[in-house]
Amino acid sequence: MTQQEDTDTVSTAAAIDLIQVCLAKNILTKPDLIKLNISTDTLKDLTRRIAESDFIALWDHIEQHPESNDIALRIGQTINPNAKGLLASWVSQTSTLKEALNTFVEHIPLMNPSESWQLSENNTACSLAFSFKSTKYYPDPAIERSMSSIVTWAKLLSGKELQITEANFTFPEPDYLESFHEVFGNKIKFNCQKNILIFPKLSLELPIISSNNLLKEIIKNKAQFALKELNTDTLLSDKVTSLIQDLISKQQSISVSIISDQLNMSRQTLYRELKKQNTDFKSLFDSTRKDQAMLLLSSGDETIETISLKLGYKDSSSFYKAFKRWYGQSPIAHLKSRIPT
Repeated sequence: MTQQEDTDTVSTAAAIDLIQVCLAKNILTKPDLIKLNISTDTLKDLTRRIAESDFIALWDHIEQHPESNDIALRIGQTINPNAKGLLASWVSQTSTLKEALNTFVEHIPLMNPSESWQLSENNTACSLAFSFKSTKYYPDPAIERSMSSIVTWAKLLSGKELQITEANFTFPEPDYLESFHEVFGNKIKFNCQKNILIFPKLSLELPIISSNNLLKEIIKNKAQFALKELNTDTLLSDKVTSLIQDLISKQQSISVSIISDQLNMSRQTLYRELKKQNTDFKSLFDSTRKDQAMLLLSSGDETIETISLKLGYKDSSSFYKAFKRWYGQSPIAHLKSRIPT
């Protein structure tokens, strides 16, 4: 697995319904979430994200539970309108089901970068194909939930049932076939090459009942900015360093909690992902302070007391000790060494 894949994340909104239903059904417990590195505090903030590796581990845990059965299909039929992420909020303001689906398909990385959807149409019918990245190893229930959710969202957005004429799945027929019929209709095939939902083309013309062009543009701008941030190849350690530098320049408080909040991830996830890059927050903070201390001191425009405050030290004594640890001499000695003789 590559470095970038290691740091992939999914929207908190993708996990909320999943976790809430499984907690209610005793398929998950709060201790389970702790073991899975998923903080309940994270789930309260829809702007935050969860490490995809933790999200997949969550799905694996659910699949292995003996009482899970058709839980993924039922979760797909459970949507909390008050727990919409950016993508769902954007889609909710589109004009027609076609626009809604195209927006969803094109910007799915906002929710999960490993999901792939493809909308195709001919004269009378449409097909919506779904898959996960082959390198991610999502279990079959994750597919069930995603495809079930599409049917539910279509009804929620348009107020009309989406008439599925055929549903194909890549996995073997499960024991709970009747639950599939309840969600996808009568014509269902398993062990297929692709996961596909087929429905009448006329469905694309259905109007979205919550459509609002003004809100759509506002949410669209926020969503596109968030997507740009997600698409960057910058390493997490570089992002953390950049945020620390920015907070130093603004003379604002710096802590691992503040940085993790700005990155929309939990402290535990930040610690874990930085460890994968053979570093940690304390080391990055110290290294950034070291570099900034030399820059500020060498500029000749700042007093040692001011530099101490800018770097977040409580007093000049603490800064003196740190500087000597970094450079083997005190700030005063460094300044004297720069004076020409």
